[in-house]
Amino acid sequence: MDNDKLDDLSSTGSIANESVVCQYIENQKNKGIWLGDSPFHHTKSVIAFEIIIVYVVGRLVHFMLRPFHQTTVIAQIMAGIIMGPSFLGKINPHFEALFPAPSRMTLRTFAEFGMIIHFFRLGVEINPKQLFKIGKEAFIIGLTSHLSAIIVSTIVFSFVSTWTRLGPEGGAFYSIVITSGLTSFVVVSGFLSEMNILNSEIGRLALSSAMVSDACMWIMYFLFINGGQAIKQKSFVPIVQLVFSLSYLSILFILLRPLVIWISNRNPKGKPMTEGYFVSLMFILLFVGLSAQIVGQPAFFATFIFGVILPDGPPLGSVLTEKLDIIGSTLLVPAYITISGLNTGSVPILAGSRSAGIEITILAGYIGKFVGTIIPSIHFEIQLWDSITLALIMSCRGILDLIVYYLLYNAKATDELIFSLQIYTMVLITGFTNMLVYHIYDPSRRYKSYIRRSITDSQHDTNLKVLACVHNEENVYPIINLLQISNPTKATPLSVFVLHLMELSGRATSILTKNDIANPSSDDETNYSQPISNVFDQFEQHNKGCLTLQFFTAITPYSSMHDDICYMAMDTKSNIIIVPFHMQWTIDGKAHIFNASLRILNQNVLKNAPCSVGVLIDRCQTSGKLWC
Repeated sequence: MDNDKLDDLSSTGSIANESVVCQYIENQKNKGIWLGDSPFHHTKSVIAFEIIIVYVVGRLVHFMLRPFHQTTVIAQIMAGIIMGPSFLGKINPHFEALFPAPSRMTLRTFAEFGMIIHFFRLGVEINPKQLFKIGKEAFIIGLTSHLSAIIVSTIVFSFVSTWTRLGPEGGAFYSIVITSGLTSFVVVSGFLSEMNILNSEIGRLALSSAMVSDACMWIMYFLFINGGQAIKQKSFVPIVQLVFSLSYLSILFILLRPLVIWISNRNPKGKPMTEGYFVSLMFILLFVGLSAQIVGQPAFFATFIFGVILPDGPPLGSVLTEKLDIIGSTLLVPAYITISGLNTGSVPILAGSRSAGIEITILAGYIGKFVGTIIPSIHFEIQLWDSITLALIMSCRGILDLIVYYLLYNAKATDELIFSLQIYTMVLITGFTNMLVYHIYDPSRRYKSYIRRSITDSQHDTNLKVLACVHNEENVYPIINLLQISNPTKATPLSVFVLHLMELSGRATSILTKNDIANPSSDDETNYSQPISNVFDQFEQHNKGCLTLQFFTAITPYSSMHDDICYMAMDTKSNIIIVPFHMQWTIDGKAHIFNASLRILNQNVLKNAPCSVGVLIDRCQTSGKLWC
């Protein structure tokens, strides 16, 4: 790249070990390459090129690591490391000219704006009410894993500090020890989603435990750290800052949350959100980020909390997730992650006793997290391999950890050595964990070992158990027609388990819950199943004494939806699973694919089901009749 023009307009140096960039701002029209003007003489062209390079190299690295089952975040960090001083920057010093200091600062600003949008989107997908539904097992596992990581790290940190200096006074302890206890719900959710085990038994337990660990981290951040600083400084300033921060979060909940919900409700139901409403929400988001900086909180943290207090799922959560995903998560977030990888130090500086001491302390946190998870898991009689899987998942690090490391690094709480070792260790351990979890954990193992039941086994039973799956209202009457012609009587009754399957959208966690038809719940996740459950309730009342019916709702990705179906069949001891066909016929007799994902879903059910499977092909529309 020709950087002569940029060199004339900018100068890079250091003052007191602080990088300084002096740049002359010039508004110059691009004349084009035909008149001898290079597009790389202009900052906007360089920024656009850098975003393209970041995206392409990140995707290429992710493609190369796909056989090793690596997540997108790990691939993007490795892309930054590869383009940094440790590899290509070392082999070819001119390669670093792709990211000159002036443009890197501008790109970082764009990337931080993308992180604000990204964390708001992640917050919208989280339902904070689930924190109050966490069971005893998840609470104890989350608490012990968090505390054990900090305790083990503290012991090792105190020992190592006696023979080497680990880092800046005070900052090294917070950056290495305190952060070792963090297991972010956002990170675990993303990991489970990419590993396709979000709705597995261990996946649900890991999410609940991570939510507890997250709560412990923020309580420690707000109360213990501010209280400790107040005692150390003998000042009430940290307490005042804490009060202002909590008051600010309360204002978000009391004033801005109702405003966003009011804007969302004004949009017509069933129709895409209008441009005016979406722009209004973006202005509110920018105001939250700005006000967070005023009260002394990171903008990404405030927008994340603001997203958490908003309703998850459709319609608001689904719309925001869809609209914000492309710009924030797909284009700008990889730039932030790659820049973090670029800032890692070269491999030669990682040698020495200080590096060894820092690395030992970092590894102690991972070991403490692993041990603090596996011991209570075994205590609760979770199988050994499942306990190991859970401990590995809880030890994973991701984008939130990367942000915390980067913020501490920019705040001079850590130096380049600590930051680099934290990044390298995170990539190695999380990458190794990905491969281990993929090979040792199979969620279908819980029902594959089950003694297979079939419809022929019901000949000796008086009660035929049927698991009927529906995706939408169009599947309801064909299922009811099929059940009706099966002629249930008091002598040969039917036990029907209806499972309403919905694609996970605008939520971070999958849901499998039983609906109480007699006493409808006001929970958001079951509201969309209410019309369908009402129809089946009337059908049960019409066949009272001949048929018993229970209604369930499953909200999960299509890629792992078959796990919920097969688990339900095993748990209810069903003789047959009935799933709708993936094609539908119109009244003129033409067939069309309703949803291509349903075809793969039905194939997975046929392959893994613990009982007989029937695919219901409905062609009533061709005759123009709908009977029940």
